[in-house]
Amino acid sequence: MVLCGAVVIGLLSVLFSGMCGNEVQKEYLSPNGGLKAVVFQRSCGATTGFSTQISMLNSRATLSNKAGNVFITDWATGRESLTVTWLSDSELEIKKHPNLAVYKSEEAWGSWFRKTVRVKYK
Repeated sequence: MVLCGAVVIGLLSVLFSGMCGNEVQKEYLSPNGGLKAVVFQRSCGATTGFSTQISMLNSRATLSNKAGNVFITDWATGRESLTVTWLSDSELEIKKHPNLAVYKSEEAWGSWFRKTVRVKYK
């Protein structure tokens, strides 16, 4: 039964992902220019409202129509309540308003073939 529910949820997310859209607010290049943190607003239709999200990407990549891979908050004005700063090529700092409802806050980004970036929150 649980597997069936997971399959249904997965199919629905694929079917309705076309209803979502991302609008880039600002991009922050790492000091060496190899990576960027992208702050964007995401909306998935009238029933979900807007969210402010952050994705880490290679500097030449463009933001795809996916949810943020580093940070997600549901507050539409979150972009005014966030400060993004690269401390080094391998460390990103995100300062957020204490009242933001946070749904995702990864502490690192990367993989075995990509240098890992630590993410600090204040």
